Amino acid sequence: MKIRMLVHMSGTRNGQEWPPAGVSMDLPDGEAGDYIAAGIAEPADNGAETAVAQAAESAEVPAAEVAKTPAPEKRAASKRAPAKAARTTKPKTIG
Repeated sequence: MKIRMLVHMSGTRNGQEWPPAGVSMDLPDGEAGDYIAAGIAEPADNGAETAVAQAAESAEVPAAEVAKTPAPEKRAASKRAPAKAARTTKPKTIG
């Protein structure tokens, strides 16, 4: 059955990289049905692949539209007691 991928999956299938989203591929009917049921693929038309993959590869996001991630907030100082210093002398032996 010919399906069109709706998402890009990482990894390989039978030693081949998965196609990008929007590209069609042939799979056994049972496997194709599983991917369709999971919502990661759809039945492909008997024809050409969509231009989604080419558009996604060539799309550039203008700098003004790139979301800026805020700096992480600093944590408050811990209220635990400071760690004990490591022992630097040998213990005394009684004897």
